Amino acid sequence: MSDSVSPISFPGVENAIVGVYIEDLATGEVLAEYGADRPMCPASIMKAVTSASVLSLYAGDRCFATRIGTEGKIAEGVLHGNIVITASGDPTLGSAYFDAPDAMRDSLIASLRRAGIDSVAGCIRIDGSAIPDPAYPPGWGDDDYMWPYGAMLRGFNWRDNRYLLTLPSRATDPYIPGLKVEFRRLRRGKMGYDAMPPLTVVKAWGRPSAKGSTVALAMPSPSDAFIFAMTSALADSAIAIGNAAIDPDTLATSELTSVTSPAFPEILRSLMHRSDNLFAEGMLRTIAPREPRDTAVSRETALWSLRGADTDSVAIIDGSGLSRLNRLTPWFLSDVLAWMARSPNGALYASLFPKVGQEGTVKRFLADTPLEGQLALKTGTMSGVRALAGYRLDSEGNPTHTVVLIVNGFSCSPSVVNKAAQTFFLNFFS
Repeated sequence: MSDSVSPISFPGVENAIVGVYIEDLATGEVLAEYGADRPMCPASIMKAVTSASVLSLYAGDRCFATRIGTEGKIAEGVLHGNIVITASGDPTLGSAYFDAPDAMRDSLIASLRRAGIDSVAGCIRIDGSAIPDPAYPPGWGDDDYMWPYGAMLRGFNWRDNRYLLTLPSRATDPYIPGLKVEFRRLRRGKMGYDAMPPLTVVKAWGRPSAKGSTVALAMPSPSDAFIFAMTSALADSAIAIGNAAIDPDTLATSELTSVTSPAFPEILRSLMHRSDNLFAEGMLRTIAPREPRDTAVSRETALWSLRGADTDSVAIIDGSGLSRLNRLTPWFLSDVLAWMARSPNGALYASLFPKVGQEGTVKRFLADTPLEGQLALKTGTMSGVRALAGYRLDSEGNPTHTVVLIVNGFSCSPSVVNKAAQTFFLNFFS
């Protein structure tokens, strides 16, 4: 394929940056190559790299474990100390996307009852040091922070680090301690919202609906929200929390139980199909447990370099692809995809990608065409970015080709680029 004429055509393509790479896995033959060495913003196809890294490092039954224990002595049903929760960076605690959103609450109550505890003199204390540097990755935008897709990963995460705010009542679900909502009611106009870190003040304006207007927002502190909810749940179970200030350094510790997440492949499948940024950031940090994000990123880059992937011009900033500073080349992505396809976990990895026309973020892409179900692709979309990466599949669902297409810097409607990408794939694989 000529490198002088873009294989994907749409209005304004001459001003865009286009990268294409398609390789036959059986022969290693490069069937399509255009701008493959260009460093490009990948958006959410970064999740395919994160998932590959994690799946290639850990056994299929690996999971997060959050420990529940006590600090202090138990006498006559009273814990003279604190409940301590040692978090692991698990992004799935209380998640709406798995079957047991109340597992943490139920496990804590059951473990206290087994230990014969009916009151706690101290408090519920959460150790979130598993993520030593909770912060937004460089390159995330100011417009991201307040929304659920931009929720920050922390040592302790709960209910997808999101809550619902209803106006004009200012009610939240769950209750968010310390939240201040400034609402300006207008006679007309859509609802608008604004909040900046630490997200403890939300400004809202507009005309709410007659039944109230509800919006999902990122939690300012999942730990505080959980402690409030857990204290109420314990009270309902006749277990009182005294909240006395007790120095944990003077107390003996004892573990009561632990709460485990779904296995890593289940988390990866969920994040790939739904393009979940919080899950992706959590999985990235498993590459370097209890280390800063930069360490995880460095280890990930080194991992693929040692495996022969072309890491020249690659800049990995986060695990989700939300950072506008990420840069990947189509070559690198194809190298990762090819290595994984030939690995013992090749079939499992390929199954993480949603099938076009059928699943996830590509459910409408190439639907009702001859390629429906024959490509398994992760999408990446943000302003000026449209990206697709994954595999061509055979009739048994096995990967036969790596497929990478990235477009940056276009000024037309994303739907126009999307349609052009469908046309390209239909023509190429016909």
